[in-house]
Amino acid sequence: MPLTLLEQTRAAHEDIERFERSIVNDLHNQPPSYKDRLYQTHRVRQLIHQITSTTHKLVEIYEDRDNAGKDEITAFDGETAIGATVFSAFYDQLKEIREYYKRHPSALVVDITTDHKYMELLEEDPYIEFSQEEAYGRYLDMHELYNDYIKSEFGKQIDYSDYLEVFSQSQHIPQKLRRQYREYLSKMVTYLVSFLERTEPLQDLDRLFSKVTAEFEEQWADGKVDGWKGEAQEDRYAYEQNTSIDLDYYNTTNELVSLGPVVAQHQNDDSKQIALMKVKIDKLCEILSEKIIRTKENVVRKQGQLHEEMEVEGEDEELPDIESDDEDQQIYNPLKLPMGWDGKPIPFWLYNLHGLNKEFMCEICGDFSYRGRRAYEHHFKESRHQFGMRRLGIPNTKSFYEIASIEEAQRLWEMIKAKQEAKKWRPDLEEEFEDQDENPKLGSPHLATGSEMLRALRIYGEVLRLVRRLPADSRPYYAKYARENFVNYRELDDNDPAALDELFLRAYNHSLWVLKKVGLFSFVSLFILLFKSLFTNEKLFQYSVDQEAASKLREICGGV
Repeated sequence: MPLTLLEQTRAAHEDIERFERSIVNDLHNQPPSYKDRLYQTHRVRQLIHQITSTTHKLVEIYEDRDNAGKDEITAFDGETAIGATVFSAFYDQLKEIREYYKRHPSALVVDITTDHKYMELLEEDPYIEFSQEEAYGRYLDMHELYNDYIKSEFGKQIDYSDYLEVFSQSQHIPQKLRRQYREYLSKMVTYLVSFLERTEPLQDLDRLFSKVTAEFEEQWADGKVDGWKGEAQEDRYAYEQNTSIDLDYYNTTNELVSLGPVVAQHQNDDSKQIALMKVKIDKLCEILSEKIIRTKENVVRKQGQLHEEMEVEGEDEELPDIESDDEDQQIYNPLKLPMGWDGKPIPFWLYNLHGLNKEFMCEICGDFSYRGRRAYEHHFKESRHQFGMRRLGIPNTKSFYEIASIEEAQRLWEMIKAKQEAKKWRPDLEEEFEDQDENPKLGSPHLATGSEMLRALRIYGEVLRLVRRLPADSRPYYAKYARENFVNYRELDDNDPAALDELFLRAYNHSLWVLKKVGLFSFVSLFILLFKSLFTNEKLFQYSVDQEAASKLREICGGV
């Protein structure tokens, strides 16, 4: 025979009192570490759920919808239909209860102060699932949401650290992207709620969201929701006017077919749902503000770590016996050292070893500061620096490595462009010729090799002596000498003025090059005396290979 309703009611009240005493006994213990405190809150939450479920059973018993409780109480009131007295009915019930507990010994009340098995069960650590990035609830793991954001049409290509700064901020989304944005916000709300339930299980989220939703409905009706003022009136007007379908809002025809006659109402409800989810996200971020700040600091700290250090840190966080890291106490950190994996400042020697005492600024990255040489060198390959270089119109190549100033980058880019421009073929100044092996080359054939430079120096030394020794009208003598020395050129006819002009023009260009290389501008006047008798100044300057040297010769020619 099952227990009577009266005994069930008594047992339920006793269970509630035992659960309450268990909570008090557990909260009297001060956990030594963050992980132990987290386990304690989850144990308390489980006991609260037990109290809640037992209370619901008591409410059903007291409501007595089937009048079973009323009939049971009536049986104890005076004589019954079979003539039993009150005392006999009482002892009959007592006998049944004793027989029930004999048949079901597990239903006996357990004294939590003396039963060691129950105490061990109470102190057992509950199973809580966290990712490696979350580190038992110390940090948020927003990587999945970050990937959805940068891949979406409404997102931007930013770093993960920058995403942690802006993920909770509101932004204007076009109508055709609102469905995608709504799904993204829904995933964010789901993750934040899940993280809050795992890290702060004693938070009453149902009551919190009920209050937030009630306030939102009132503000939405009055058009006072921040960032959405006037949306409620526009949605109501669009619904009353039977708004037409926005085809850009849907991706496939199957989506349109499945909507049926309520297509307009779906579009109008999106704005309200997005606004409500943004309000919930703001409230959740307000509760998790410390965890969000700690997550940002952790991401920045990992930028200066080696891969091996990250692996060791991950293994330490998975160990079951973590050292005491009481976060409630104020940490003494006068040097403002970065926090380690255990939430404490890293040692000062490690701070100096990694060069974190040195701060590096990058003007191209928007005056962003990097702690440590390692993080500074690594940032040249990151998207923030690449974006800054693209804004300047400069390619992010190895030539600009270690360049952090905008002015230096622009000056170096101008120098590189000038060198690239100088290497281009200029048909007005260069010609295509063949070397001794009949290979085509670009440039002046007179400046091909270093051996020609030495030969030119020797030849023009002889030219200087010829100028001193021979009269100005001795062209045949010089032509014969030139023909013997310039054997690489075609045979010349002593009586052919055009051939002689070509020979001396080549010699003139040779002279310009030699003078520019060796700095013999003090002998320019000797060359002018030689060539002035053969060419006019205009002809010399017109066919000069080096215009800069020719302009200097022009100045000298004025005094010859």
